[in-house]
Amino acid sequence: MYTQKKALELAHYSQIAYSDYSDITKDIMQHGKYLTWQYYDREGTQAVAIINGNSLNIAFRGTETDSLKDIMLDVNCKKVSTHHGEITRGFQKAYNNIKEEIEALITSFNGEVWLTGHSLGAAVATVCASDIVNAGGRIAGLYTFGSPRVGNQEFCDFLANSGTRIYRFVNNCDIVTRIPLSVLGFLHVGEIIYIDHEGKIHTDSIGLWNTFWDRYQGRKDDIWERKIGGISDHSMENYTKAIEAGTR
Repeated sequence: MYTQKKALELAHYSQIAYSDYSDITKDIMQHGKYLTWQYYDREGTQAVAIINGNSLNIAFRGTETDSLKDIMLDVNCKKVSTHHGEITRGFQKAYNNIKEEIEALITSFNGEVWLTGHSLGAAVATVCASDIVNAGGRIAGLYTFGSPRVGNQEFCDFLANSGTRIYRFVNNCDIVTRIPLSVLGFLHVGEIIYIDHEGKIHTDSIGLWNTFWDRYQGRKDDIWERKIGGISDHSMENYTKAIEAGTR
């Protein structure tokens, strides 16, 4: 079941995943003095695992605009076949970089496992969830922020039928949530949590027409404020601010 409290916790962890290694302890302590953590970094894929009580929370680092490698992974639209459908090759490659370490950690942990991430990190978290479930493991939930489309219909059906709770945040005109194109066979998975142009969170669908109109209003605001909405709406900081406002 979706909770705003868990959404905010995982949004903070997704933001912490962007922190420099030397700053992680300081950033984590802002959310709890007694949290323990482990950092993973291999071949350009990073993740931070944070234990909070009986919960293991793994946040995969997302796309940094100054990292060409991250951006190339995001737009790599070639598919690779897996035991549960086709997925974007770049996302599978990114996960494979730290797969052994992450799966060993999850297997050894006796408690709830939550996965999260923003942008590329959201896609990698989704691939991780599918691998864990396919191996017979259980994921308490997956919360993603600004996720691109990850796999084909078979892949999405596999996760949807697994019983895994998946919540996908989309902030108004976030452009990354529209790639790779659906006409190429890529689809989204999970229940959409939509943030409108005023920053209000909608846990129920507002419909195609209302979404279209809201994005139109968002674009008008961006033009007035001289912003590129599709990019600014993708910022993890803006996702976190909206969830913080909705939690008060």
